[in-house]
Amino acid sequence: MVGPPGITPRATTDLSDPNLESIPPVLVADGIVGSFRAAIAGVLRTIASQRNMKIHVLSGLMVLIVCMALPLSLDVRVALIFAVAIVWFAEILNSALEAFVDLHIRTYHRLAMMAKDAAAAGVLILACGTVVVLLEILYTQWHVVTGNLPSVQRAVIFGVPCVVVEAIGLFVVRRGALAL
Repeated sequence: MVGPPGITPRATTDLSDPNLESIPPVLVADGIVGSFRAAIAGVLRTIASQRNMKIHVLSGLMVLIVCMALPLSLDVRVALIFAVAIVWFAEILNSALEAFVDLHIRTYHRLAMMAKDAAAAGVLILACGTVVVLLEILYTQWHVVTGNLPSVQRAVIFGVPCVVVEAIGLFVVRRGALAL
């Protein structure tokens, strides 16, 4: 997109990005199987092509490690899982909206920028809310954290390398050249 003088427009979604092609096209079958295959391909393409989605995947993995390390009640685990899932959902919708706007708007338009910024703001609000939920749970359940320090230490010892390897896989390794 070309912007007005003095304003640099944000980067657009590059629909020719080779990361999008690393996931094979979905051979859509009729019925529910085809719907699930297309949905899974959409999630994988979003993860492969969107930096913020990769960050949300890493954050979700860290929340999962916290959930597994502590003996939290079912309602607390459900709240955390739901919070992470809703952030992922919002990021996928944000990516879809940005791709749709980029597909139809070839030059800078203020309304297109407002739509993209509003969608990104929605994801930011949900992500901040998820952090608040996690912090509130840890604050109110701090006795569980301090009472299970060996579990917390194990989660750190095994979780940190897991997150590092996942980060390398998401941000460093490019599919295609290294794909098996």
